[in-house]
Amino acid sequence: MTKQNDKIFGISQTIDNLAEQRRRWEEGTYAASNEELYALLGNTLDLYIKVRADFGLAKAVTSLMDTYDINYNSSTTLAVKIVRLIFEGKEREGKLKQRIYSYARVLSVATENRIVGATLAKFIADNNGIEEIRRVNKEGLSEADKAKQNKDYAETVLSDANGIMQIEMRDELQPADGEQFSLALIRKNTDGTGTIVFGTDKLVPIKT
Repeated sequence: MTKQNDKIFGISQTIDNLAEQRRRWEEGTYAASNEELYALLGNTLDLYIKVRADFGLAKAVTSLMDTYDINYNSSTTLAVKIVRLIFEGKEREGKLKQRIYSYARVLSVATENRIVGATLAKFIADNNGIEEIRRVNKEGLSEADKAKQNKDYAETVLSDANGIMQIEMRDELQPADGEQFSLALIRKNTDGTGTIVFGTDKLVPIKT
């Protein structure tokens, strides 16, 4: 068995165990209490934190989506994939399908706030519940407004910022004539380092 197959098998077992925990919650105290739900989401959060730090595990999650025939596309986040695997399951039960994005949003916001599984229930309670957390960072701006906001930020702040690190401006990374910015695509390596693998001077993605 290859190393990648080992990861797929290992994460499959973890997801099956969490899905079984989810089934017990659905059949037990779902209507009466959120305590088990928050415990389940806490364990799911710990899994999400582990997977997002390991590209091999992230690929294993995507492989399981294919294996269980669960729909996703290129814009489906890792959090949504993991929540779908656990809450829809390989039997495609889908009893809580409408809540998938809410749960995935909780995982993302909790991670941004350095919350772990053991403290998730308190985090949810302190922030007035799952639906309130789902609304975090929803500015109510149109796409055009957000693009203008980003452009203004780049021109007023990023133009003179100290930056994260200095690099050699090779031909592949040069901005278009008369422009200040280009985009670099960085690959995270297995040893934790990063490598620039692609650069573009196209104005549409830069301005977006």
